[in-house]
Amino acid sequence: MRRECALAAFVLAFSAAANNFGADRLPEIPAESAISGRISVLVFNYSPASSNTVADAIAEADRIFKERRLPIDWIDCSRPSADRVCNSAYAFTAPIVRIVRAALPEATEAALGITGRCDTGAIAAVFHDRAVLLAARHPDIFTYRVLGVAMAHEAVHLLLPLSAHDGHGLMRPRFYVEDFHVARGGRFLIPSTLAACIRREVARMSHSTRTYDALNTLPKERSNHD
Repeated sequence: MRRECALAAFVLAFSAAANNFGADRLPEIPAESAISGRISVLVFNYSPASSNTVADAIAEADRIFKERRLPIDWIDCSRPSADRVCNSAYAFTAPIVRIVRAALPEATEAALGITGRCDTGAIAAVFHDRAVLLAARHPDIFTYRVLGVAMAHEAVHLLLPLSAHDGHGLMRPRFYVEDFHVARGGRFLIPSTLAACIRREVARMSHSTRTYDALNTLPKERSNHD
């Protein structure tokens, strides 16, 4: 089974393969997410980035979302402890961010990532090579931070329309070296209007997942042949 998405960077074709799932499997989500009305963004690493770099990038993306108190959990699918979720049916419809080795040919020249949406969900890719190049231009900039910012930016696109750009903060359409200078007050806030939209979308997505799960776990009628 393949997950085919049209990508925008933004609206260009990009194919992403998903795991094969049986039709009778249910979406498995972290128990804490299901109870609290949160959703999980799954992160897969297909790049040379070390496990520590990926963990730090996820922490950076998580920090950005927490600044707006958004109900998002980030799951590092390179960790064995995440197999239960990352290899479950939930992964077929979950928001997914992939860290890939190099920029995709469809991406614009300066893009750090690219996002697409399809009938079964949404998927994004962030580019390790471009994060490394940008970080190398200044000693105070680290690859993990560039990756984390790119992941958070693309995650907003995963949850909202692909055109959800803003003139400043996290959702500016292009990032420059100066944007990452912490000493210059570099911050990557999600605009408050978009944050409100994300909360509504998360509520909708988490409700839909719980409803689907509840309907598919109802006792089945016994047949006359049982």
